[in-house]
Amino acid sequence: MMAGGGIATASEFGPVNAGLASPPRKGIRNLDQQSQQNLDQCRRQLRSNPPKPATIINLHPWPLYYTNGDYYVRGITVPACEPGMDFSYAYVRLSKTERDMNEDGTLKFKPVSPIQIAGQFYKDFGESEIYGGGVIIFEGEHNPTKLLAAQTEVETYQPDGRADVRLVAGYVIDEEGHKIPENIEEPVKAKLTVLLETARRKRNERYMLKVQWADAHYKSTKAGDRALVTDQHRMMAEVLHAEGILPEVPDWNLASKMELGLAEDRCKHCGSNPAKDAFLCPNGHVLDPLKAYLNAAIEYGHMSMELLSAEQWVLADAEKERREKVKAAREKKTKKAKDE
Repeated sequence: MMAGGGIATASEFGPVNAGLASPPRKGIRNLDQQSQQNLDQCRRQLRSNPPKPATIINLHPWPLYYTNGDYYVRGITVPACEPGMDFSYAYVRLSKTERDMNEDGTLKFKPVSPIQIAGQFYKDFGESEIYGGGVIIFEGEHNPTKLLAAQTEVETYQPDGRADVRLVAGYVIDEEGHKIPENIEEPVKAKLTVLLETARRKRNERYMLKVQWADAHYKSTKAGDRALVTDQHRMMAEVLHAEGILPEVPDWNLASKMELGLAEDRCKHCGSNPAKDAFLCPNGHVLDPLKAYLNAAIEYGHMSMELLSAEQWVLADAEKERREKVKAAREKKTKKAKDE
């Protein structure tokens, strides 16, 4: 199966965890009797022994989804892990069925469990050479934040999406109740904290290589090299900047630089865009305490004035003294007028 994912917003592809069977399409012929029996038997198997849900963790700044490939992975979107976020995640709750052709032309069906579907995401979007990993899966519908706090261990998986297992001594019971020694498979587990730290480190190392490659091509004088720098490279650079690995976003990340510039001019309290040189934002938050006091927008001792420097306090105290003198003179004049 080929991965068909890319960079897009999750809303374009339906809700996260869509995972629901698509409605019947018009024009699809009915199954023959044997094929229908095979399908019914597969569904009964799923109902009698429903598999556990699965969790997919995404460390990439783009959502994970499929636009083509086997139908059972389509309709599921794992949201983007925006720069600065620890991770994003989604659950796969529903099992699907996979079909194949028998020699007699009828169809046979087998269940596809949520963890198998999650394994396909792990295989395609966690490819180490391209993405540096960045995808973690495990069986069960668990909030990763709670698992991290509890130092919980989860299963580990191979690059092809299959679970890591080890053989341990065990036994099976035959029809007569005798124990027969036999090696059994046991899942290999690791703490989720360790898996996340390892995945983040490998992701950042791969991102750095990609960003350095993009930076070299952006600075190249060869025609067409700049066109090789994509939105994905820009997203990688933003992640590395948010992680503190890049001191600033590259020159070719123009959109981010513009956004950063706008962010510096926005109110830190509400995000509004005040007018140039304004001492209050449109919602009344104090941007420049000294100017706000000098313009009588706040009283002396307002909590925002705690941010004033020593030099600014000299100006503020001088203005306070001036106002007190003016007030005293006005009160003296008013009292004199009443006495007369």
